[in-house]
Amino acid sequence: MPQSVKHQNIVELVDLCRDESPYRYWVVMKFAPGGNLFERALERFKGGGFTEKEVAKMISDVLFACQHMHERRIVHCDLKPENILCVSNEPDANLCVTDFGLAQFCVNAKVGKYHGTLDYMAPEIIEDDSSRSYDTKADVWSVGCLMYVLLCGCLPFRKNGPNKSLADQERSDFLTKCHIKTGEVEMNRPPWPQISDAAKTLLRRMLSKDPAQRPSAAECLKDHWFRMASGEVIHGGDRVRPQARRAQDCSLDRDCVRARVRVRAGSRVSAGTQPATS
Repeated sequence: MPQSVKHQNIVELVDLCRDESPYRYWVVMKFAPGGNLFERALERFKGGGFTEKEVAKMISDVLFACQHMHERRIVHCDLKPENILCVSNEPDANLCVTDFGLAQFCVNAKVGKYHGTLDYMAPEIIEDDSSRSYDTKADVWSVGCLMYVLLCGCLPFRKNGPNKSLADQERSDFLTKCHIKTGEVEMNRPPWPQISDAAKTLLRRMLSKDPAQRPSAAECLKDHWFRMASGEVIHGGDRVRPQARRAQDCSLDRDCVRARVRVRAGSRVSAGTQPATS
């Protein structure tokens, strides 16, 4: 799949090799010394988080990658901080999308296989209807979830605290799936009153439950929030601090670490499987 794309915001495929085993391939990608966005976000939120200008830069990088992919009818299907690399250790380093292991080509403008990581899945993907289908707008939803995380330090649809057992995890995934289907996100408690209306308006558009009402990646990039942010109009560059929640609720580090654990445990969903439910 990476052979079909070549863009500054998509990690470069250097080589693809196969060893003596017919089922094992080696993918050589360009080195990104800045690590992934997951680790960078954890570090930054320890010290106060990102400015809206910084978030706008990061989200625009990912949207440019999506625009390039979507023009070629490719849906990434698993956009999340772990799958976005920083090309250097500089604070304003360009971001590159990586891990095309679940990417799909659209067939007749739609794809129907069940792919992704639950916390970043669009509602049309998790529908139980056998006629379920989705297209490039599913990636826009995932970028909206990413934008939410970078602005406030919390996942948008996972409301409960850490899971202590498999049953807790299954119930948490079930409730998260229900929240995703409603498409409703929390934007009232801190730090949201300090975040610009322009950012919240774009975020609501990207997290529209109806994909027909959701903007494309190209349309998102035309939003005036990016122009405002690049001009440092928004809050004079004040940092966005993590959302203050009750002790039993989750902050960025616990949410994202738990999300990583779920991926390793099998909650990264591929074709023909369903996320855990109770």
